[in-house]
Amino acid sequence: MKVLFFGRPADVLGRSREIDLPADATVGGLRRALAAADPAAGLLMDPSIRASVDRQITDDRAGVTDASEVAFFSAFSGG
Repeated sequence: MKVLFFGRPADVLGRSREIDLPADATVGGLRRALAAADPAAGLLMDPSIRASVDRQITDDRAGVTDASEVAFFSAFSGG
C-alpha cells in the first residue's frame, strides 16, 4: 500500500511510503505500524495529525486495504 504525507508529516517523512498490511488493517494500525518501522514516524501518533482514506477524512477505526488511498496530514484551516 502506498501511504501519502502532507504538511508536517511530509516535511519529516517525505511525500510517500510503501507498506504491507494485514487484511484487517485500520488507520490506527497503519499509524502504529509506520511508527514501529521508523521512529520519525512517531509523529503520526500526535492527535493533531489527521488521516483520510480514499479522500475522505476519517478516524483511526476506519478499515484500509491495499487498494485504499491513505494520507496523513497536519491540521489545517481554510477561508
